Amino acid sequence: MAKEQYFYRPEEFHITVLAVIPGSEFWRASVKRLPEYIAVLDRVLKGRTAFSIKFRGVTASRDAIMIQGFPVGEELSRLRNDLRVALSQSGLSADIDRRYKIVAAHVTIARFSKPMPEWKTLKTFLATHRDVDFGEMHARSLQLLEGDWYASTDSVRMLREYPFSD
Repeated sequence: MAKEQYFYRPEEFHITVLAVIPGSEFWRASVKRLPEYIAVLDRVLKGRTAFSIKFRGVTASRDAIMIQGFPVGEELSRLRNDLRVALSQSGLSADIDRRYKIVAAHVTIARFSKPMPEWKTLKTFLATHRDVDFGEMHARSLQLLEGDWYASTDSVRMLREYPFSD
């Protein structure tokens, strides 16, 4: 793989449940309302149930390489829906799903900062890892984070953590 690509370190692996204030030209106005967002999250995330995600295989988009995640049960989907409804009812949903609606579960392992020059190498990597079982994760909490596009450890700051019940 090319050196100019961004490869995530294991401590940077994450699953985005919902981009509450996604990176866009509108983020500054939304950040001013952060206390309102936190109040909604505090209410919606209180007493939530933990959920699991199974990871199997890799895939790629034109922007990234990802480990595929498959939620066990409906809790992640319900959580996302409940957050969207509550944020909408509070007048805070303008930026949610602006780029795309998050429905899947995945872990990004590399981002293409430049066009990928070694497509044959990538194709071989994807084919070799297409059915690899990467295990299962049991999500016992959700974190509200502030950070850069990559969610790099150098820039991420945790604003809140919401524990789930088992």
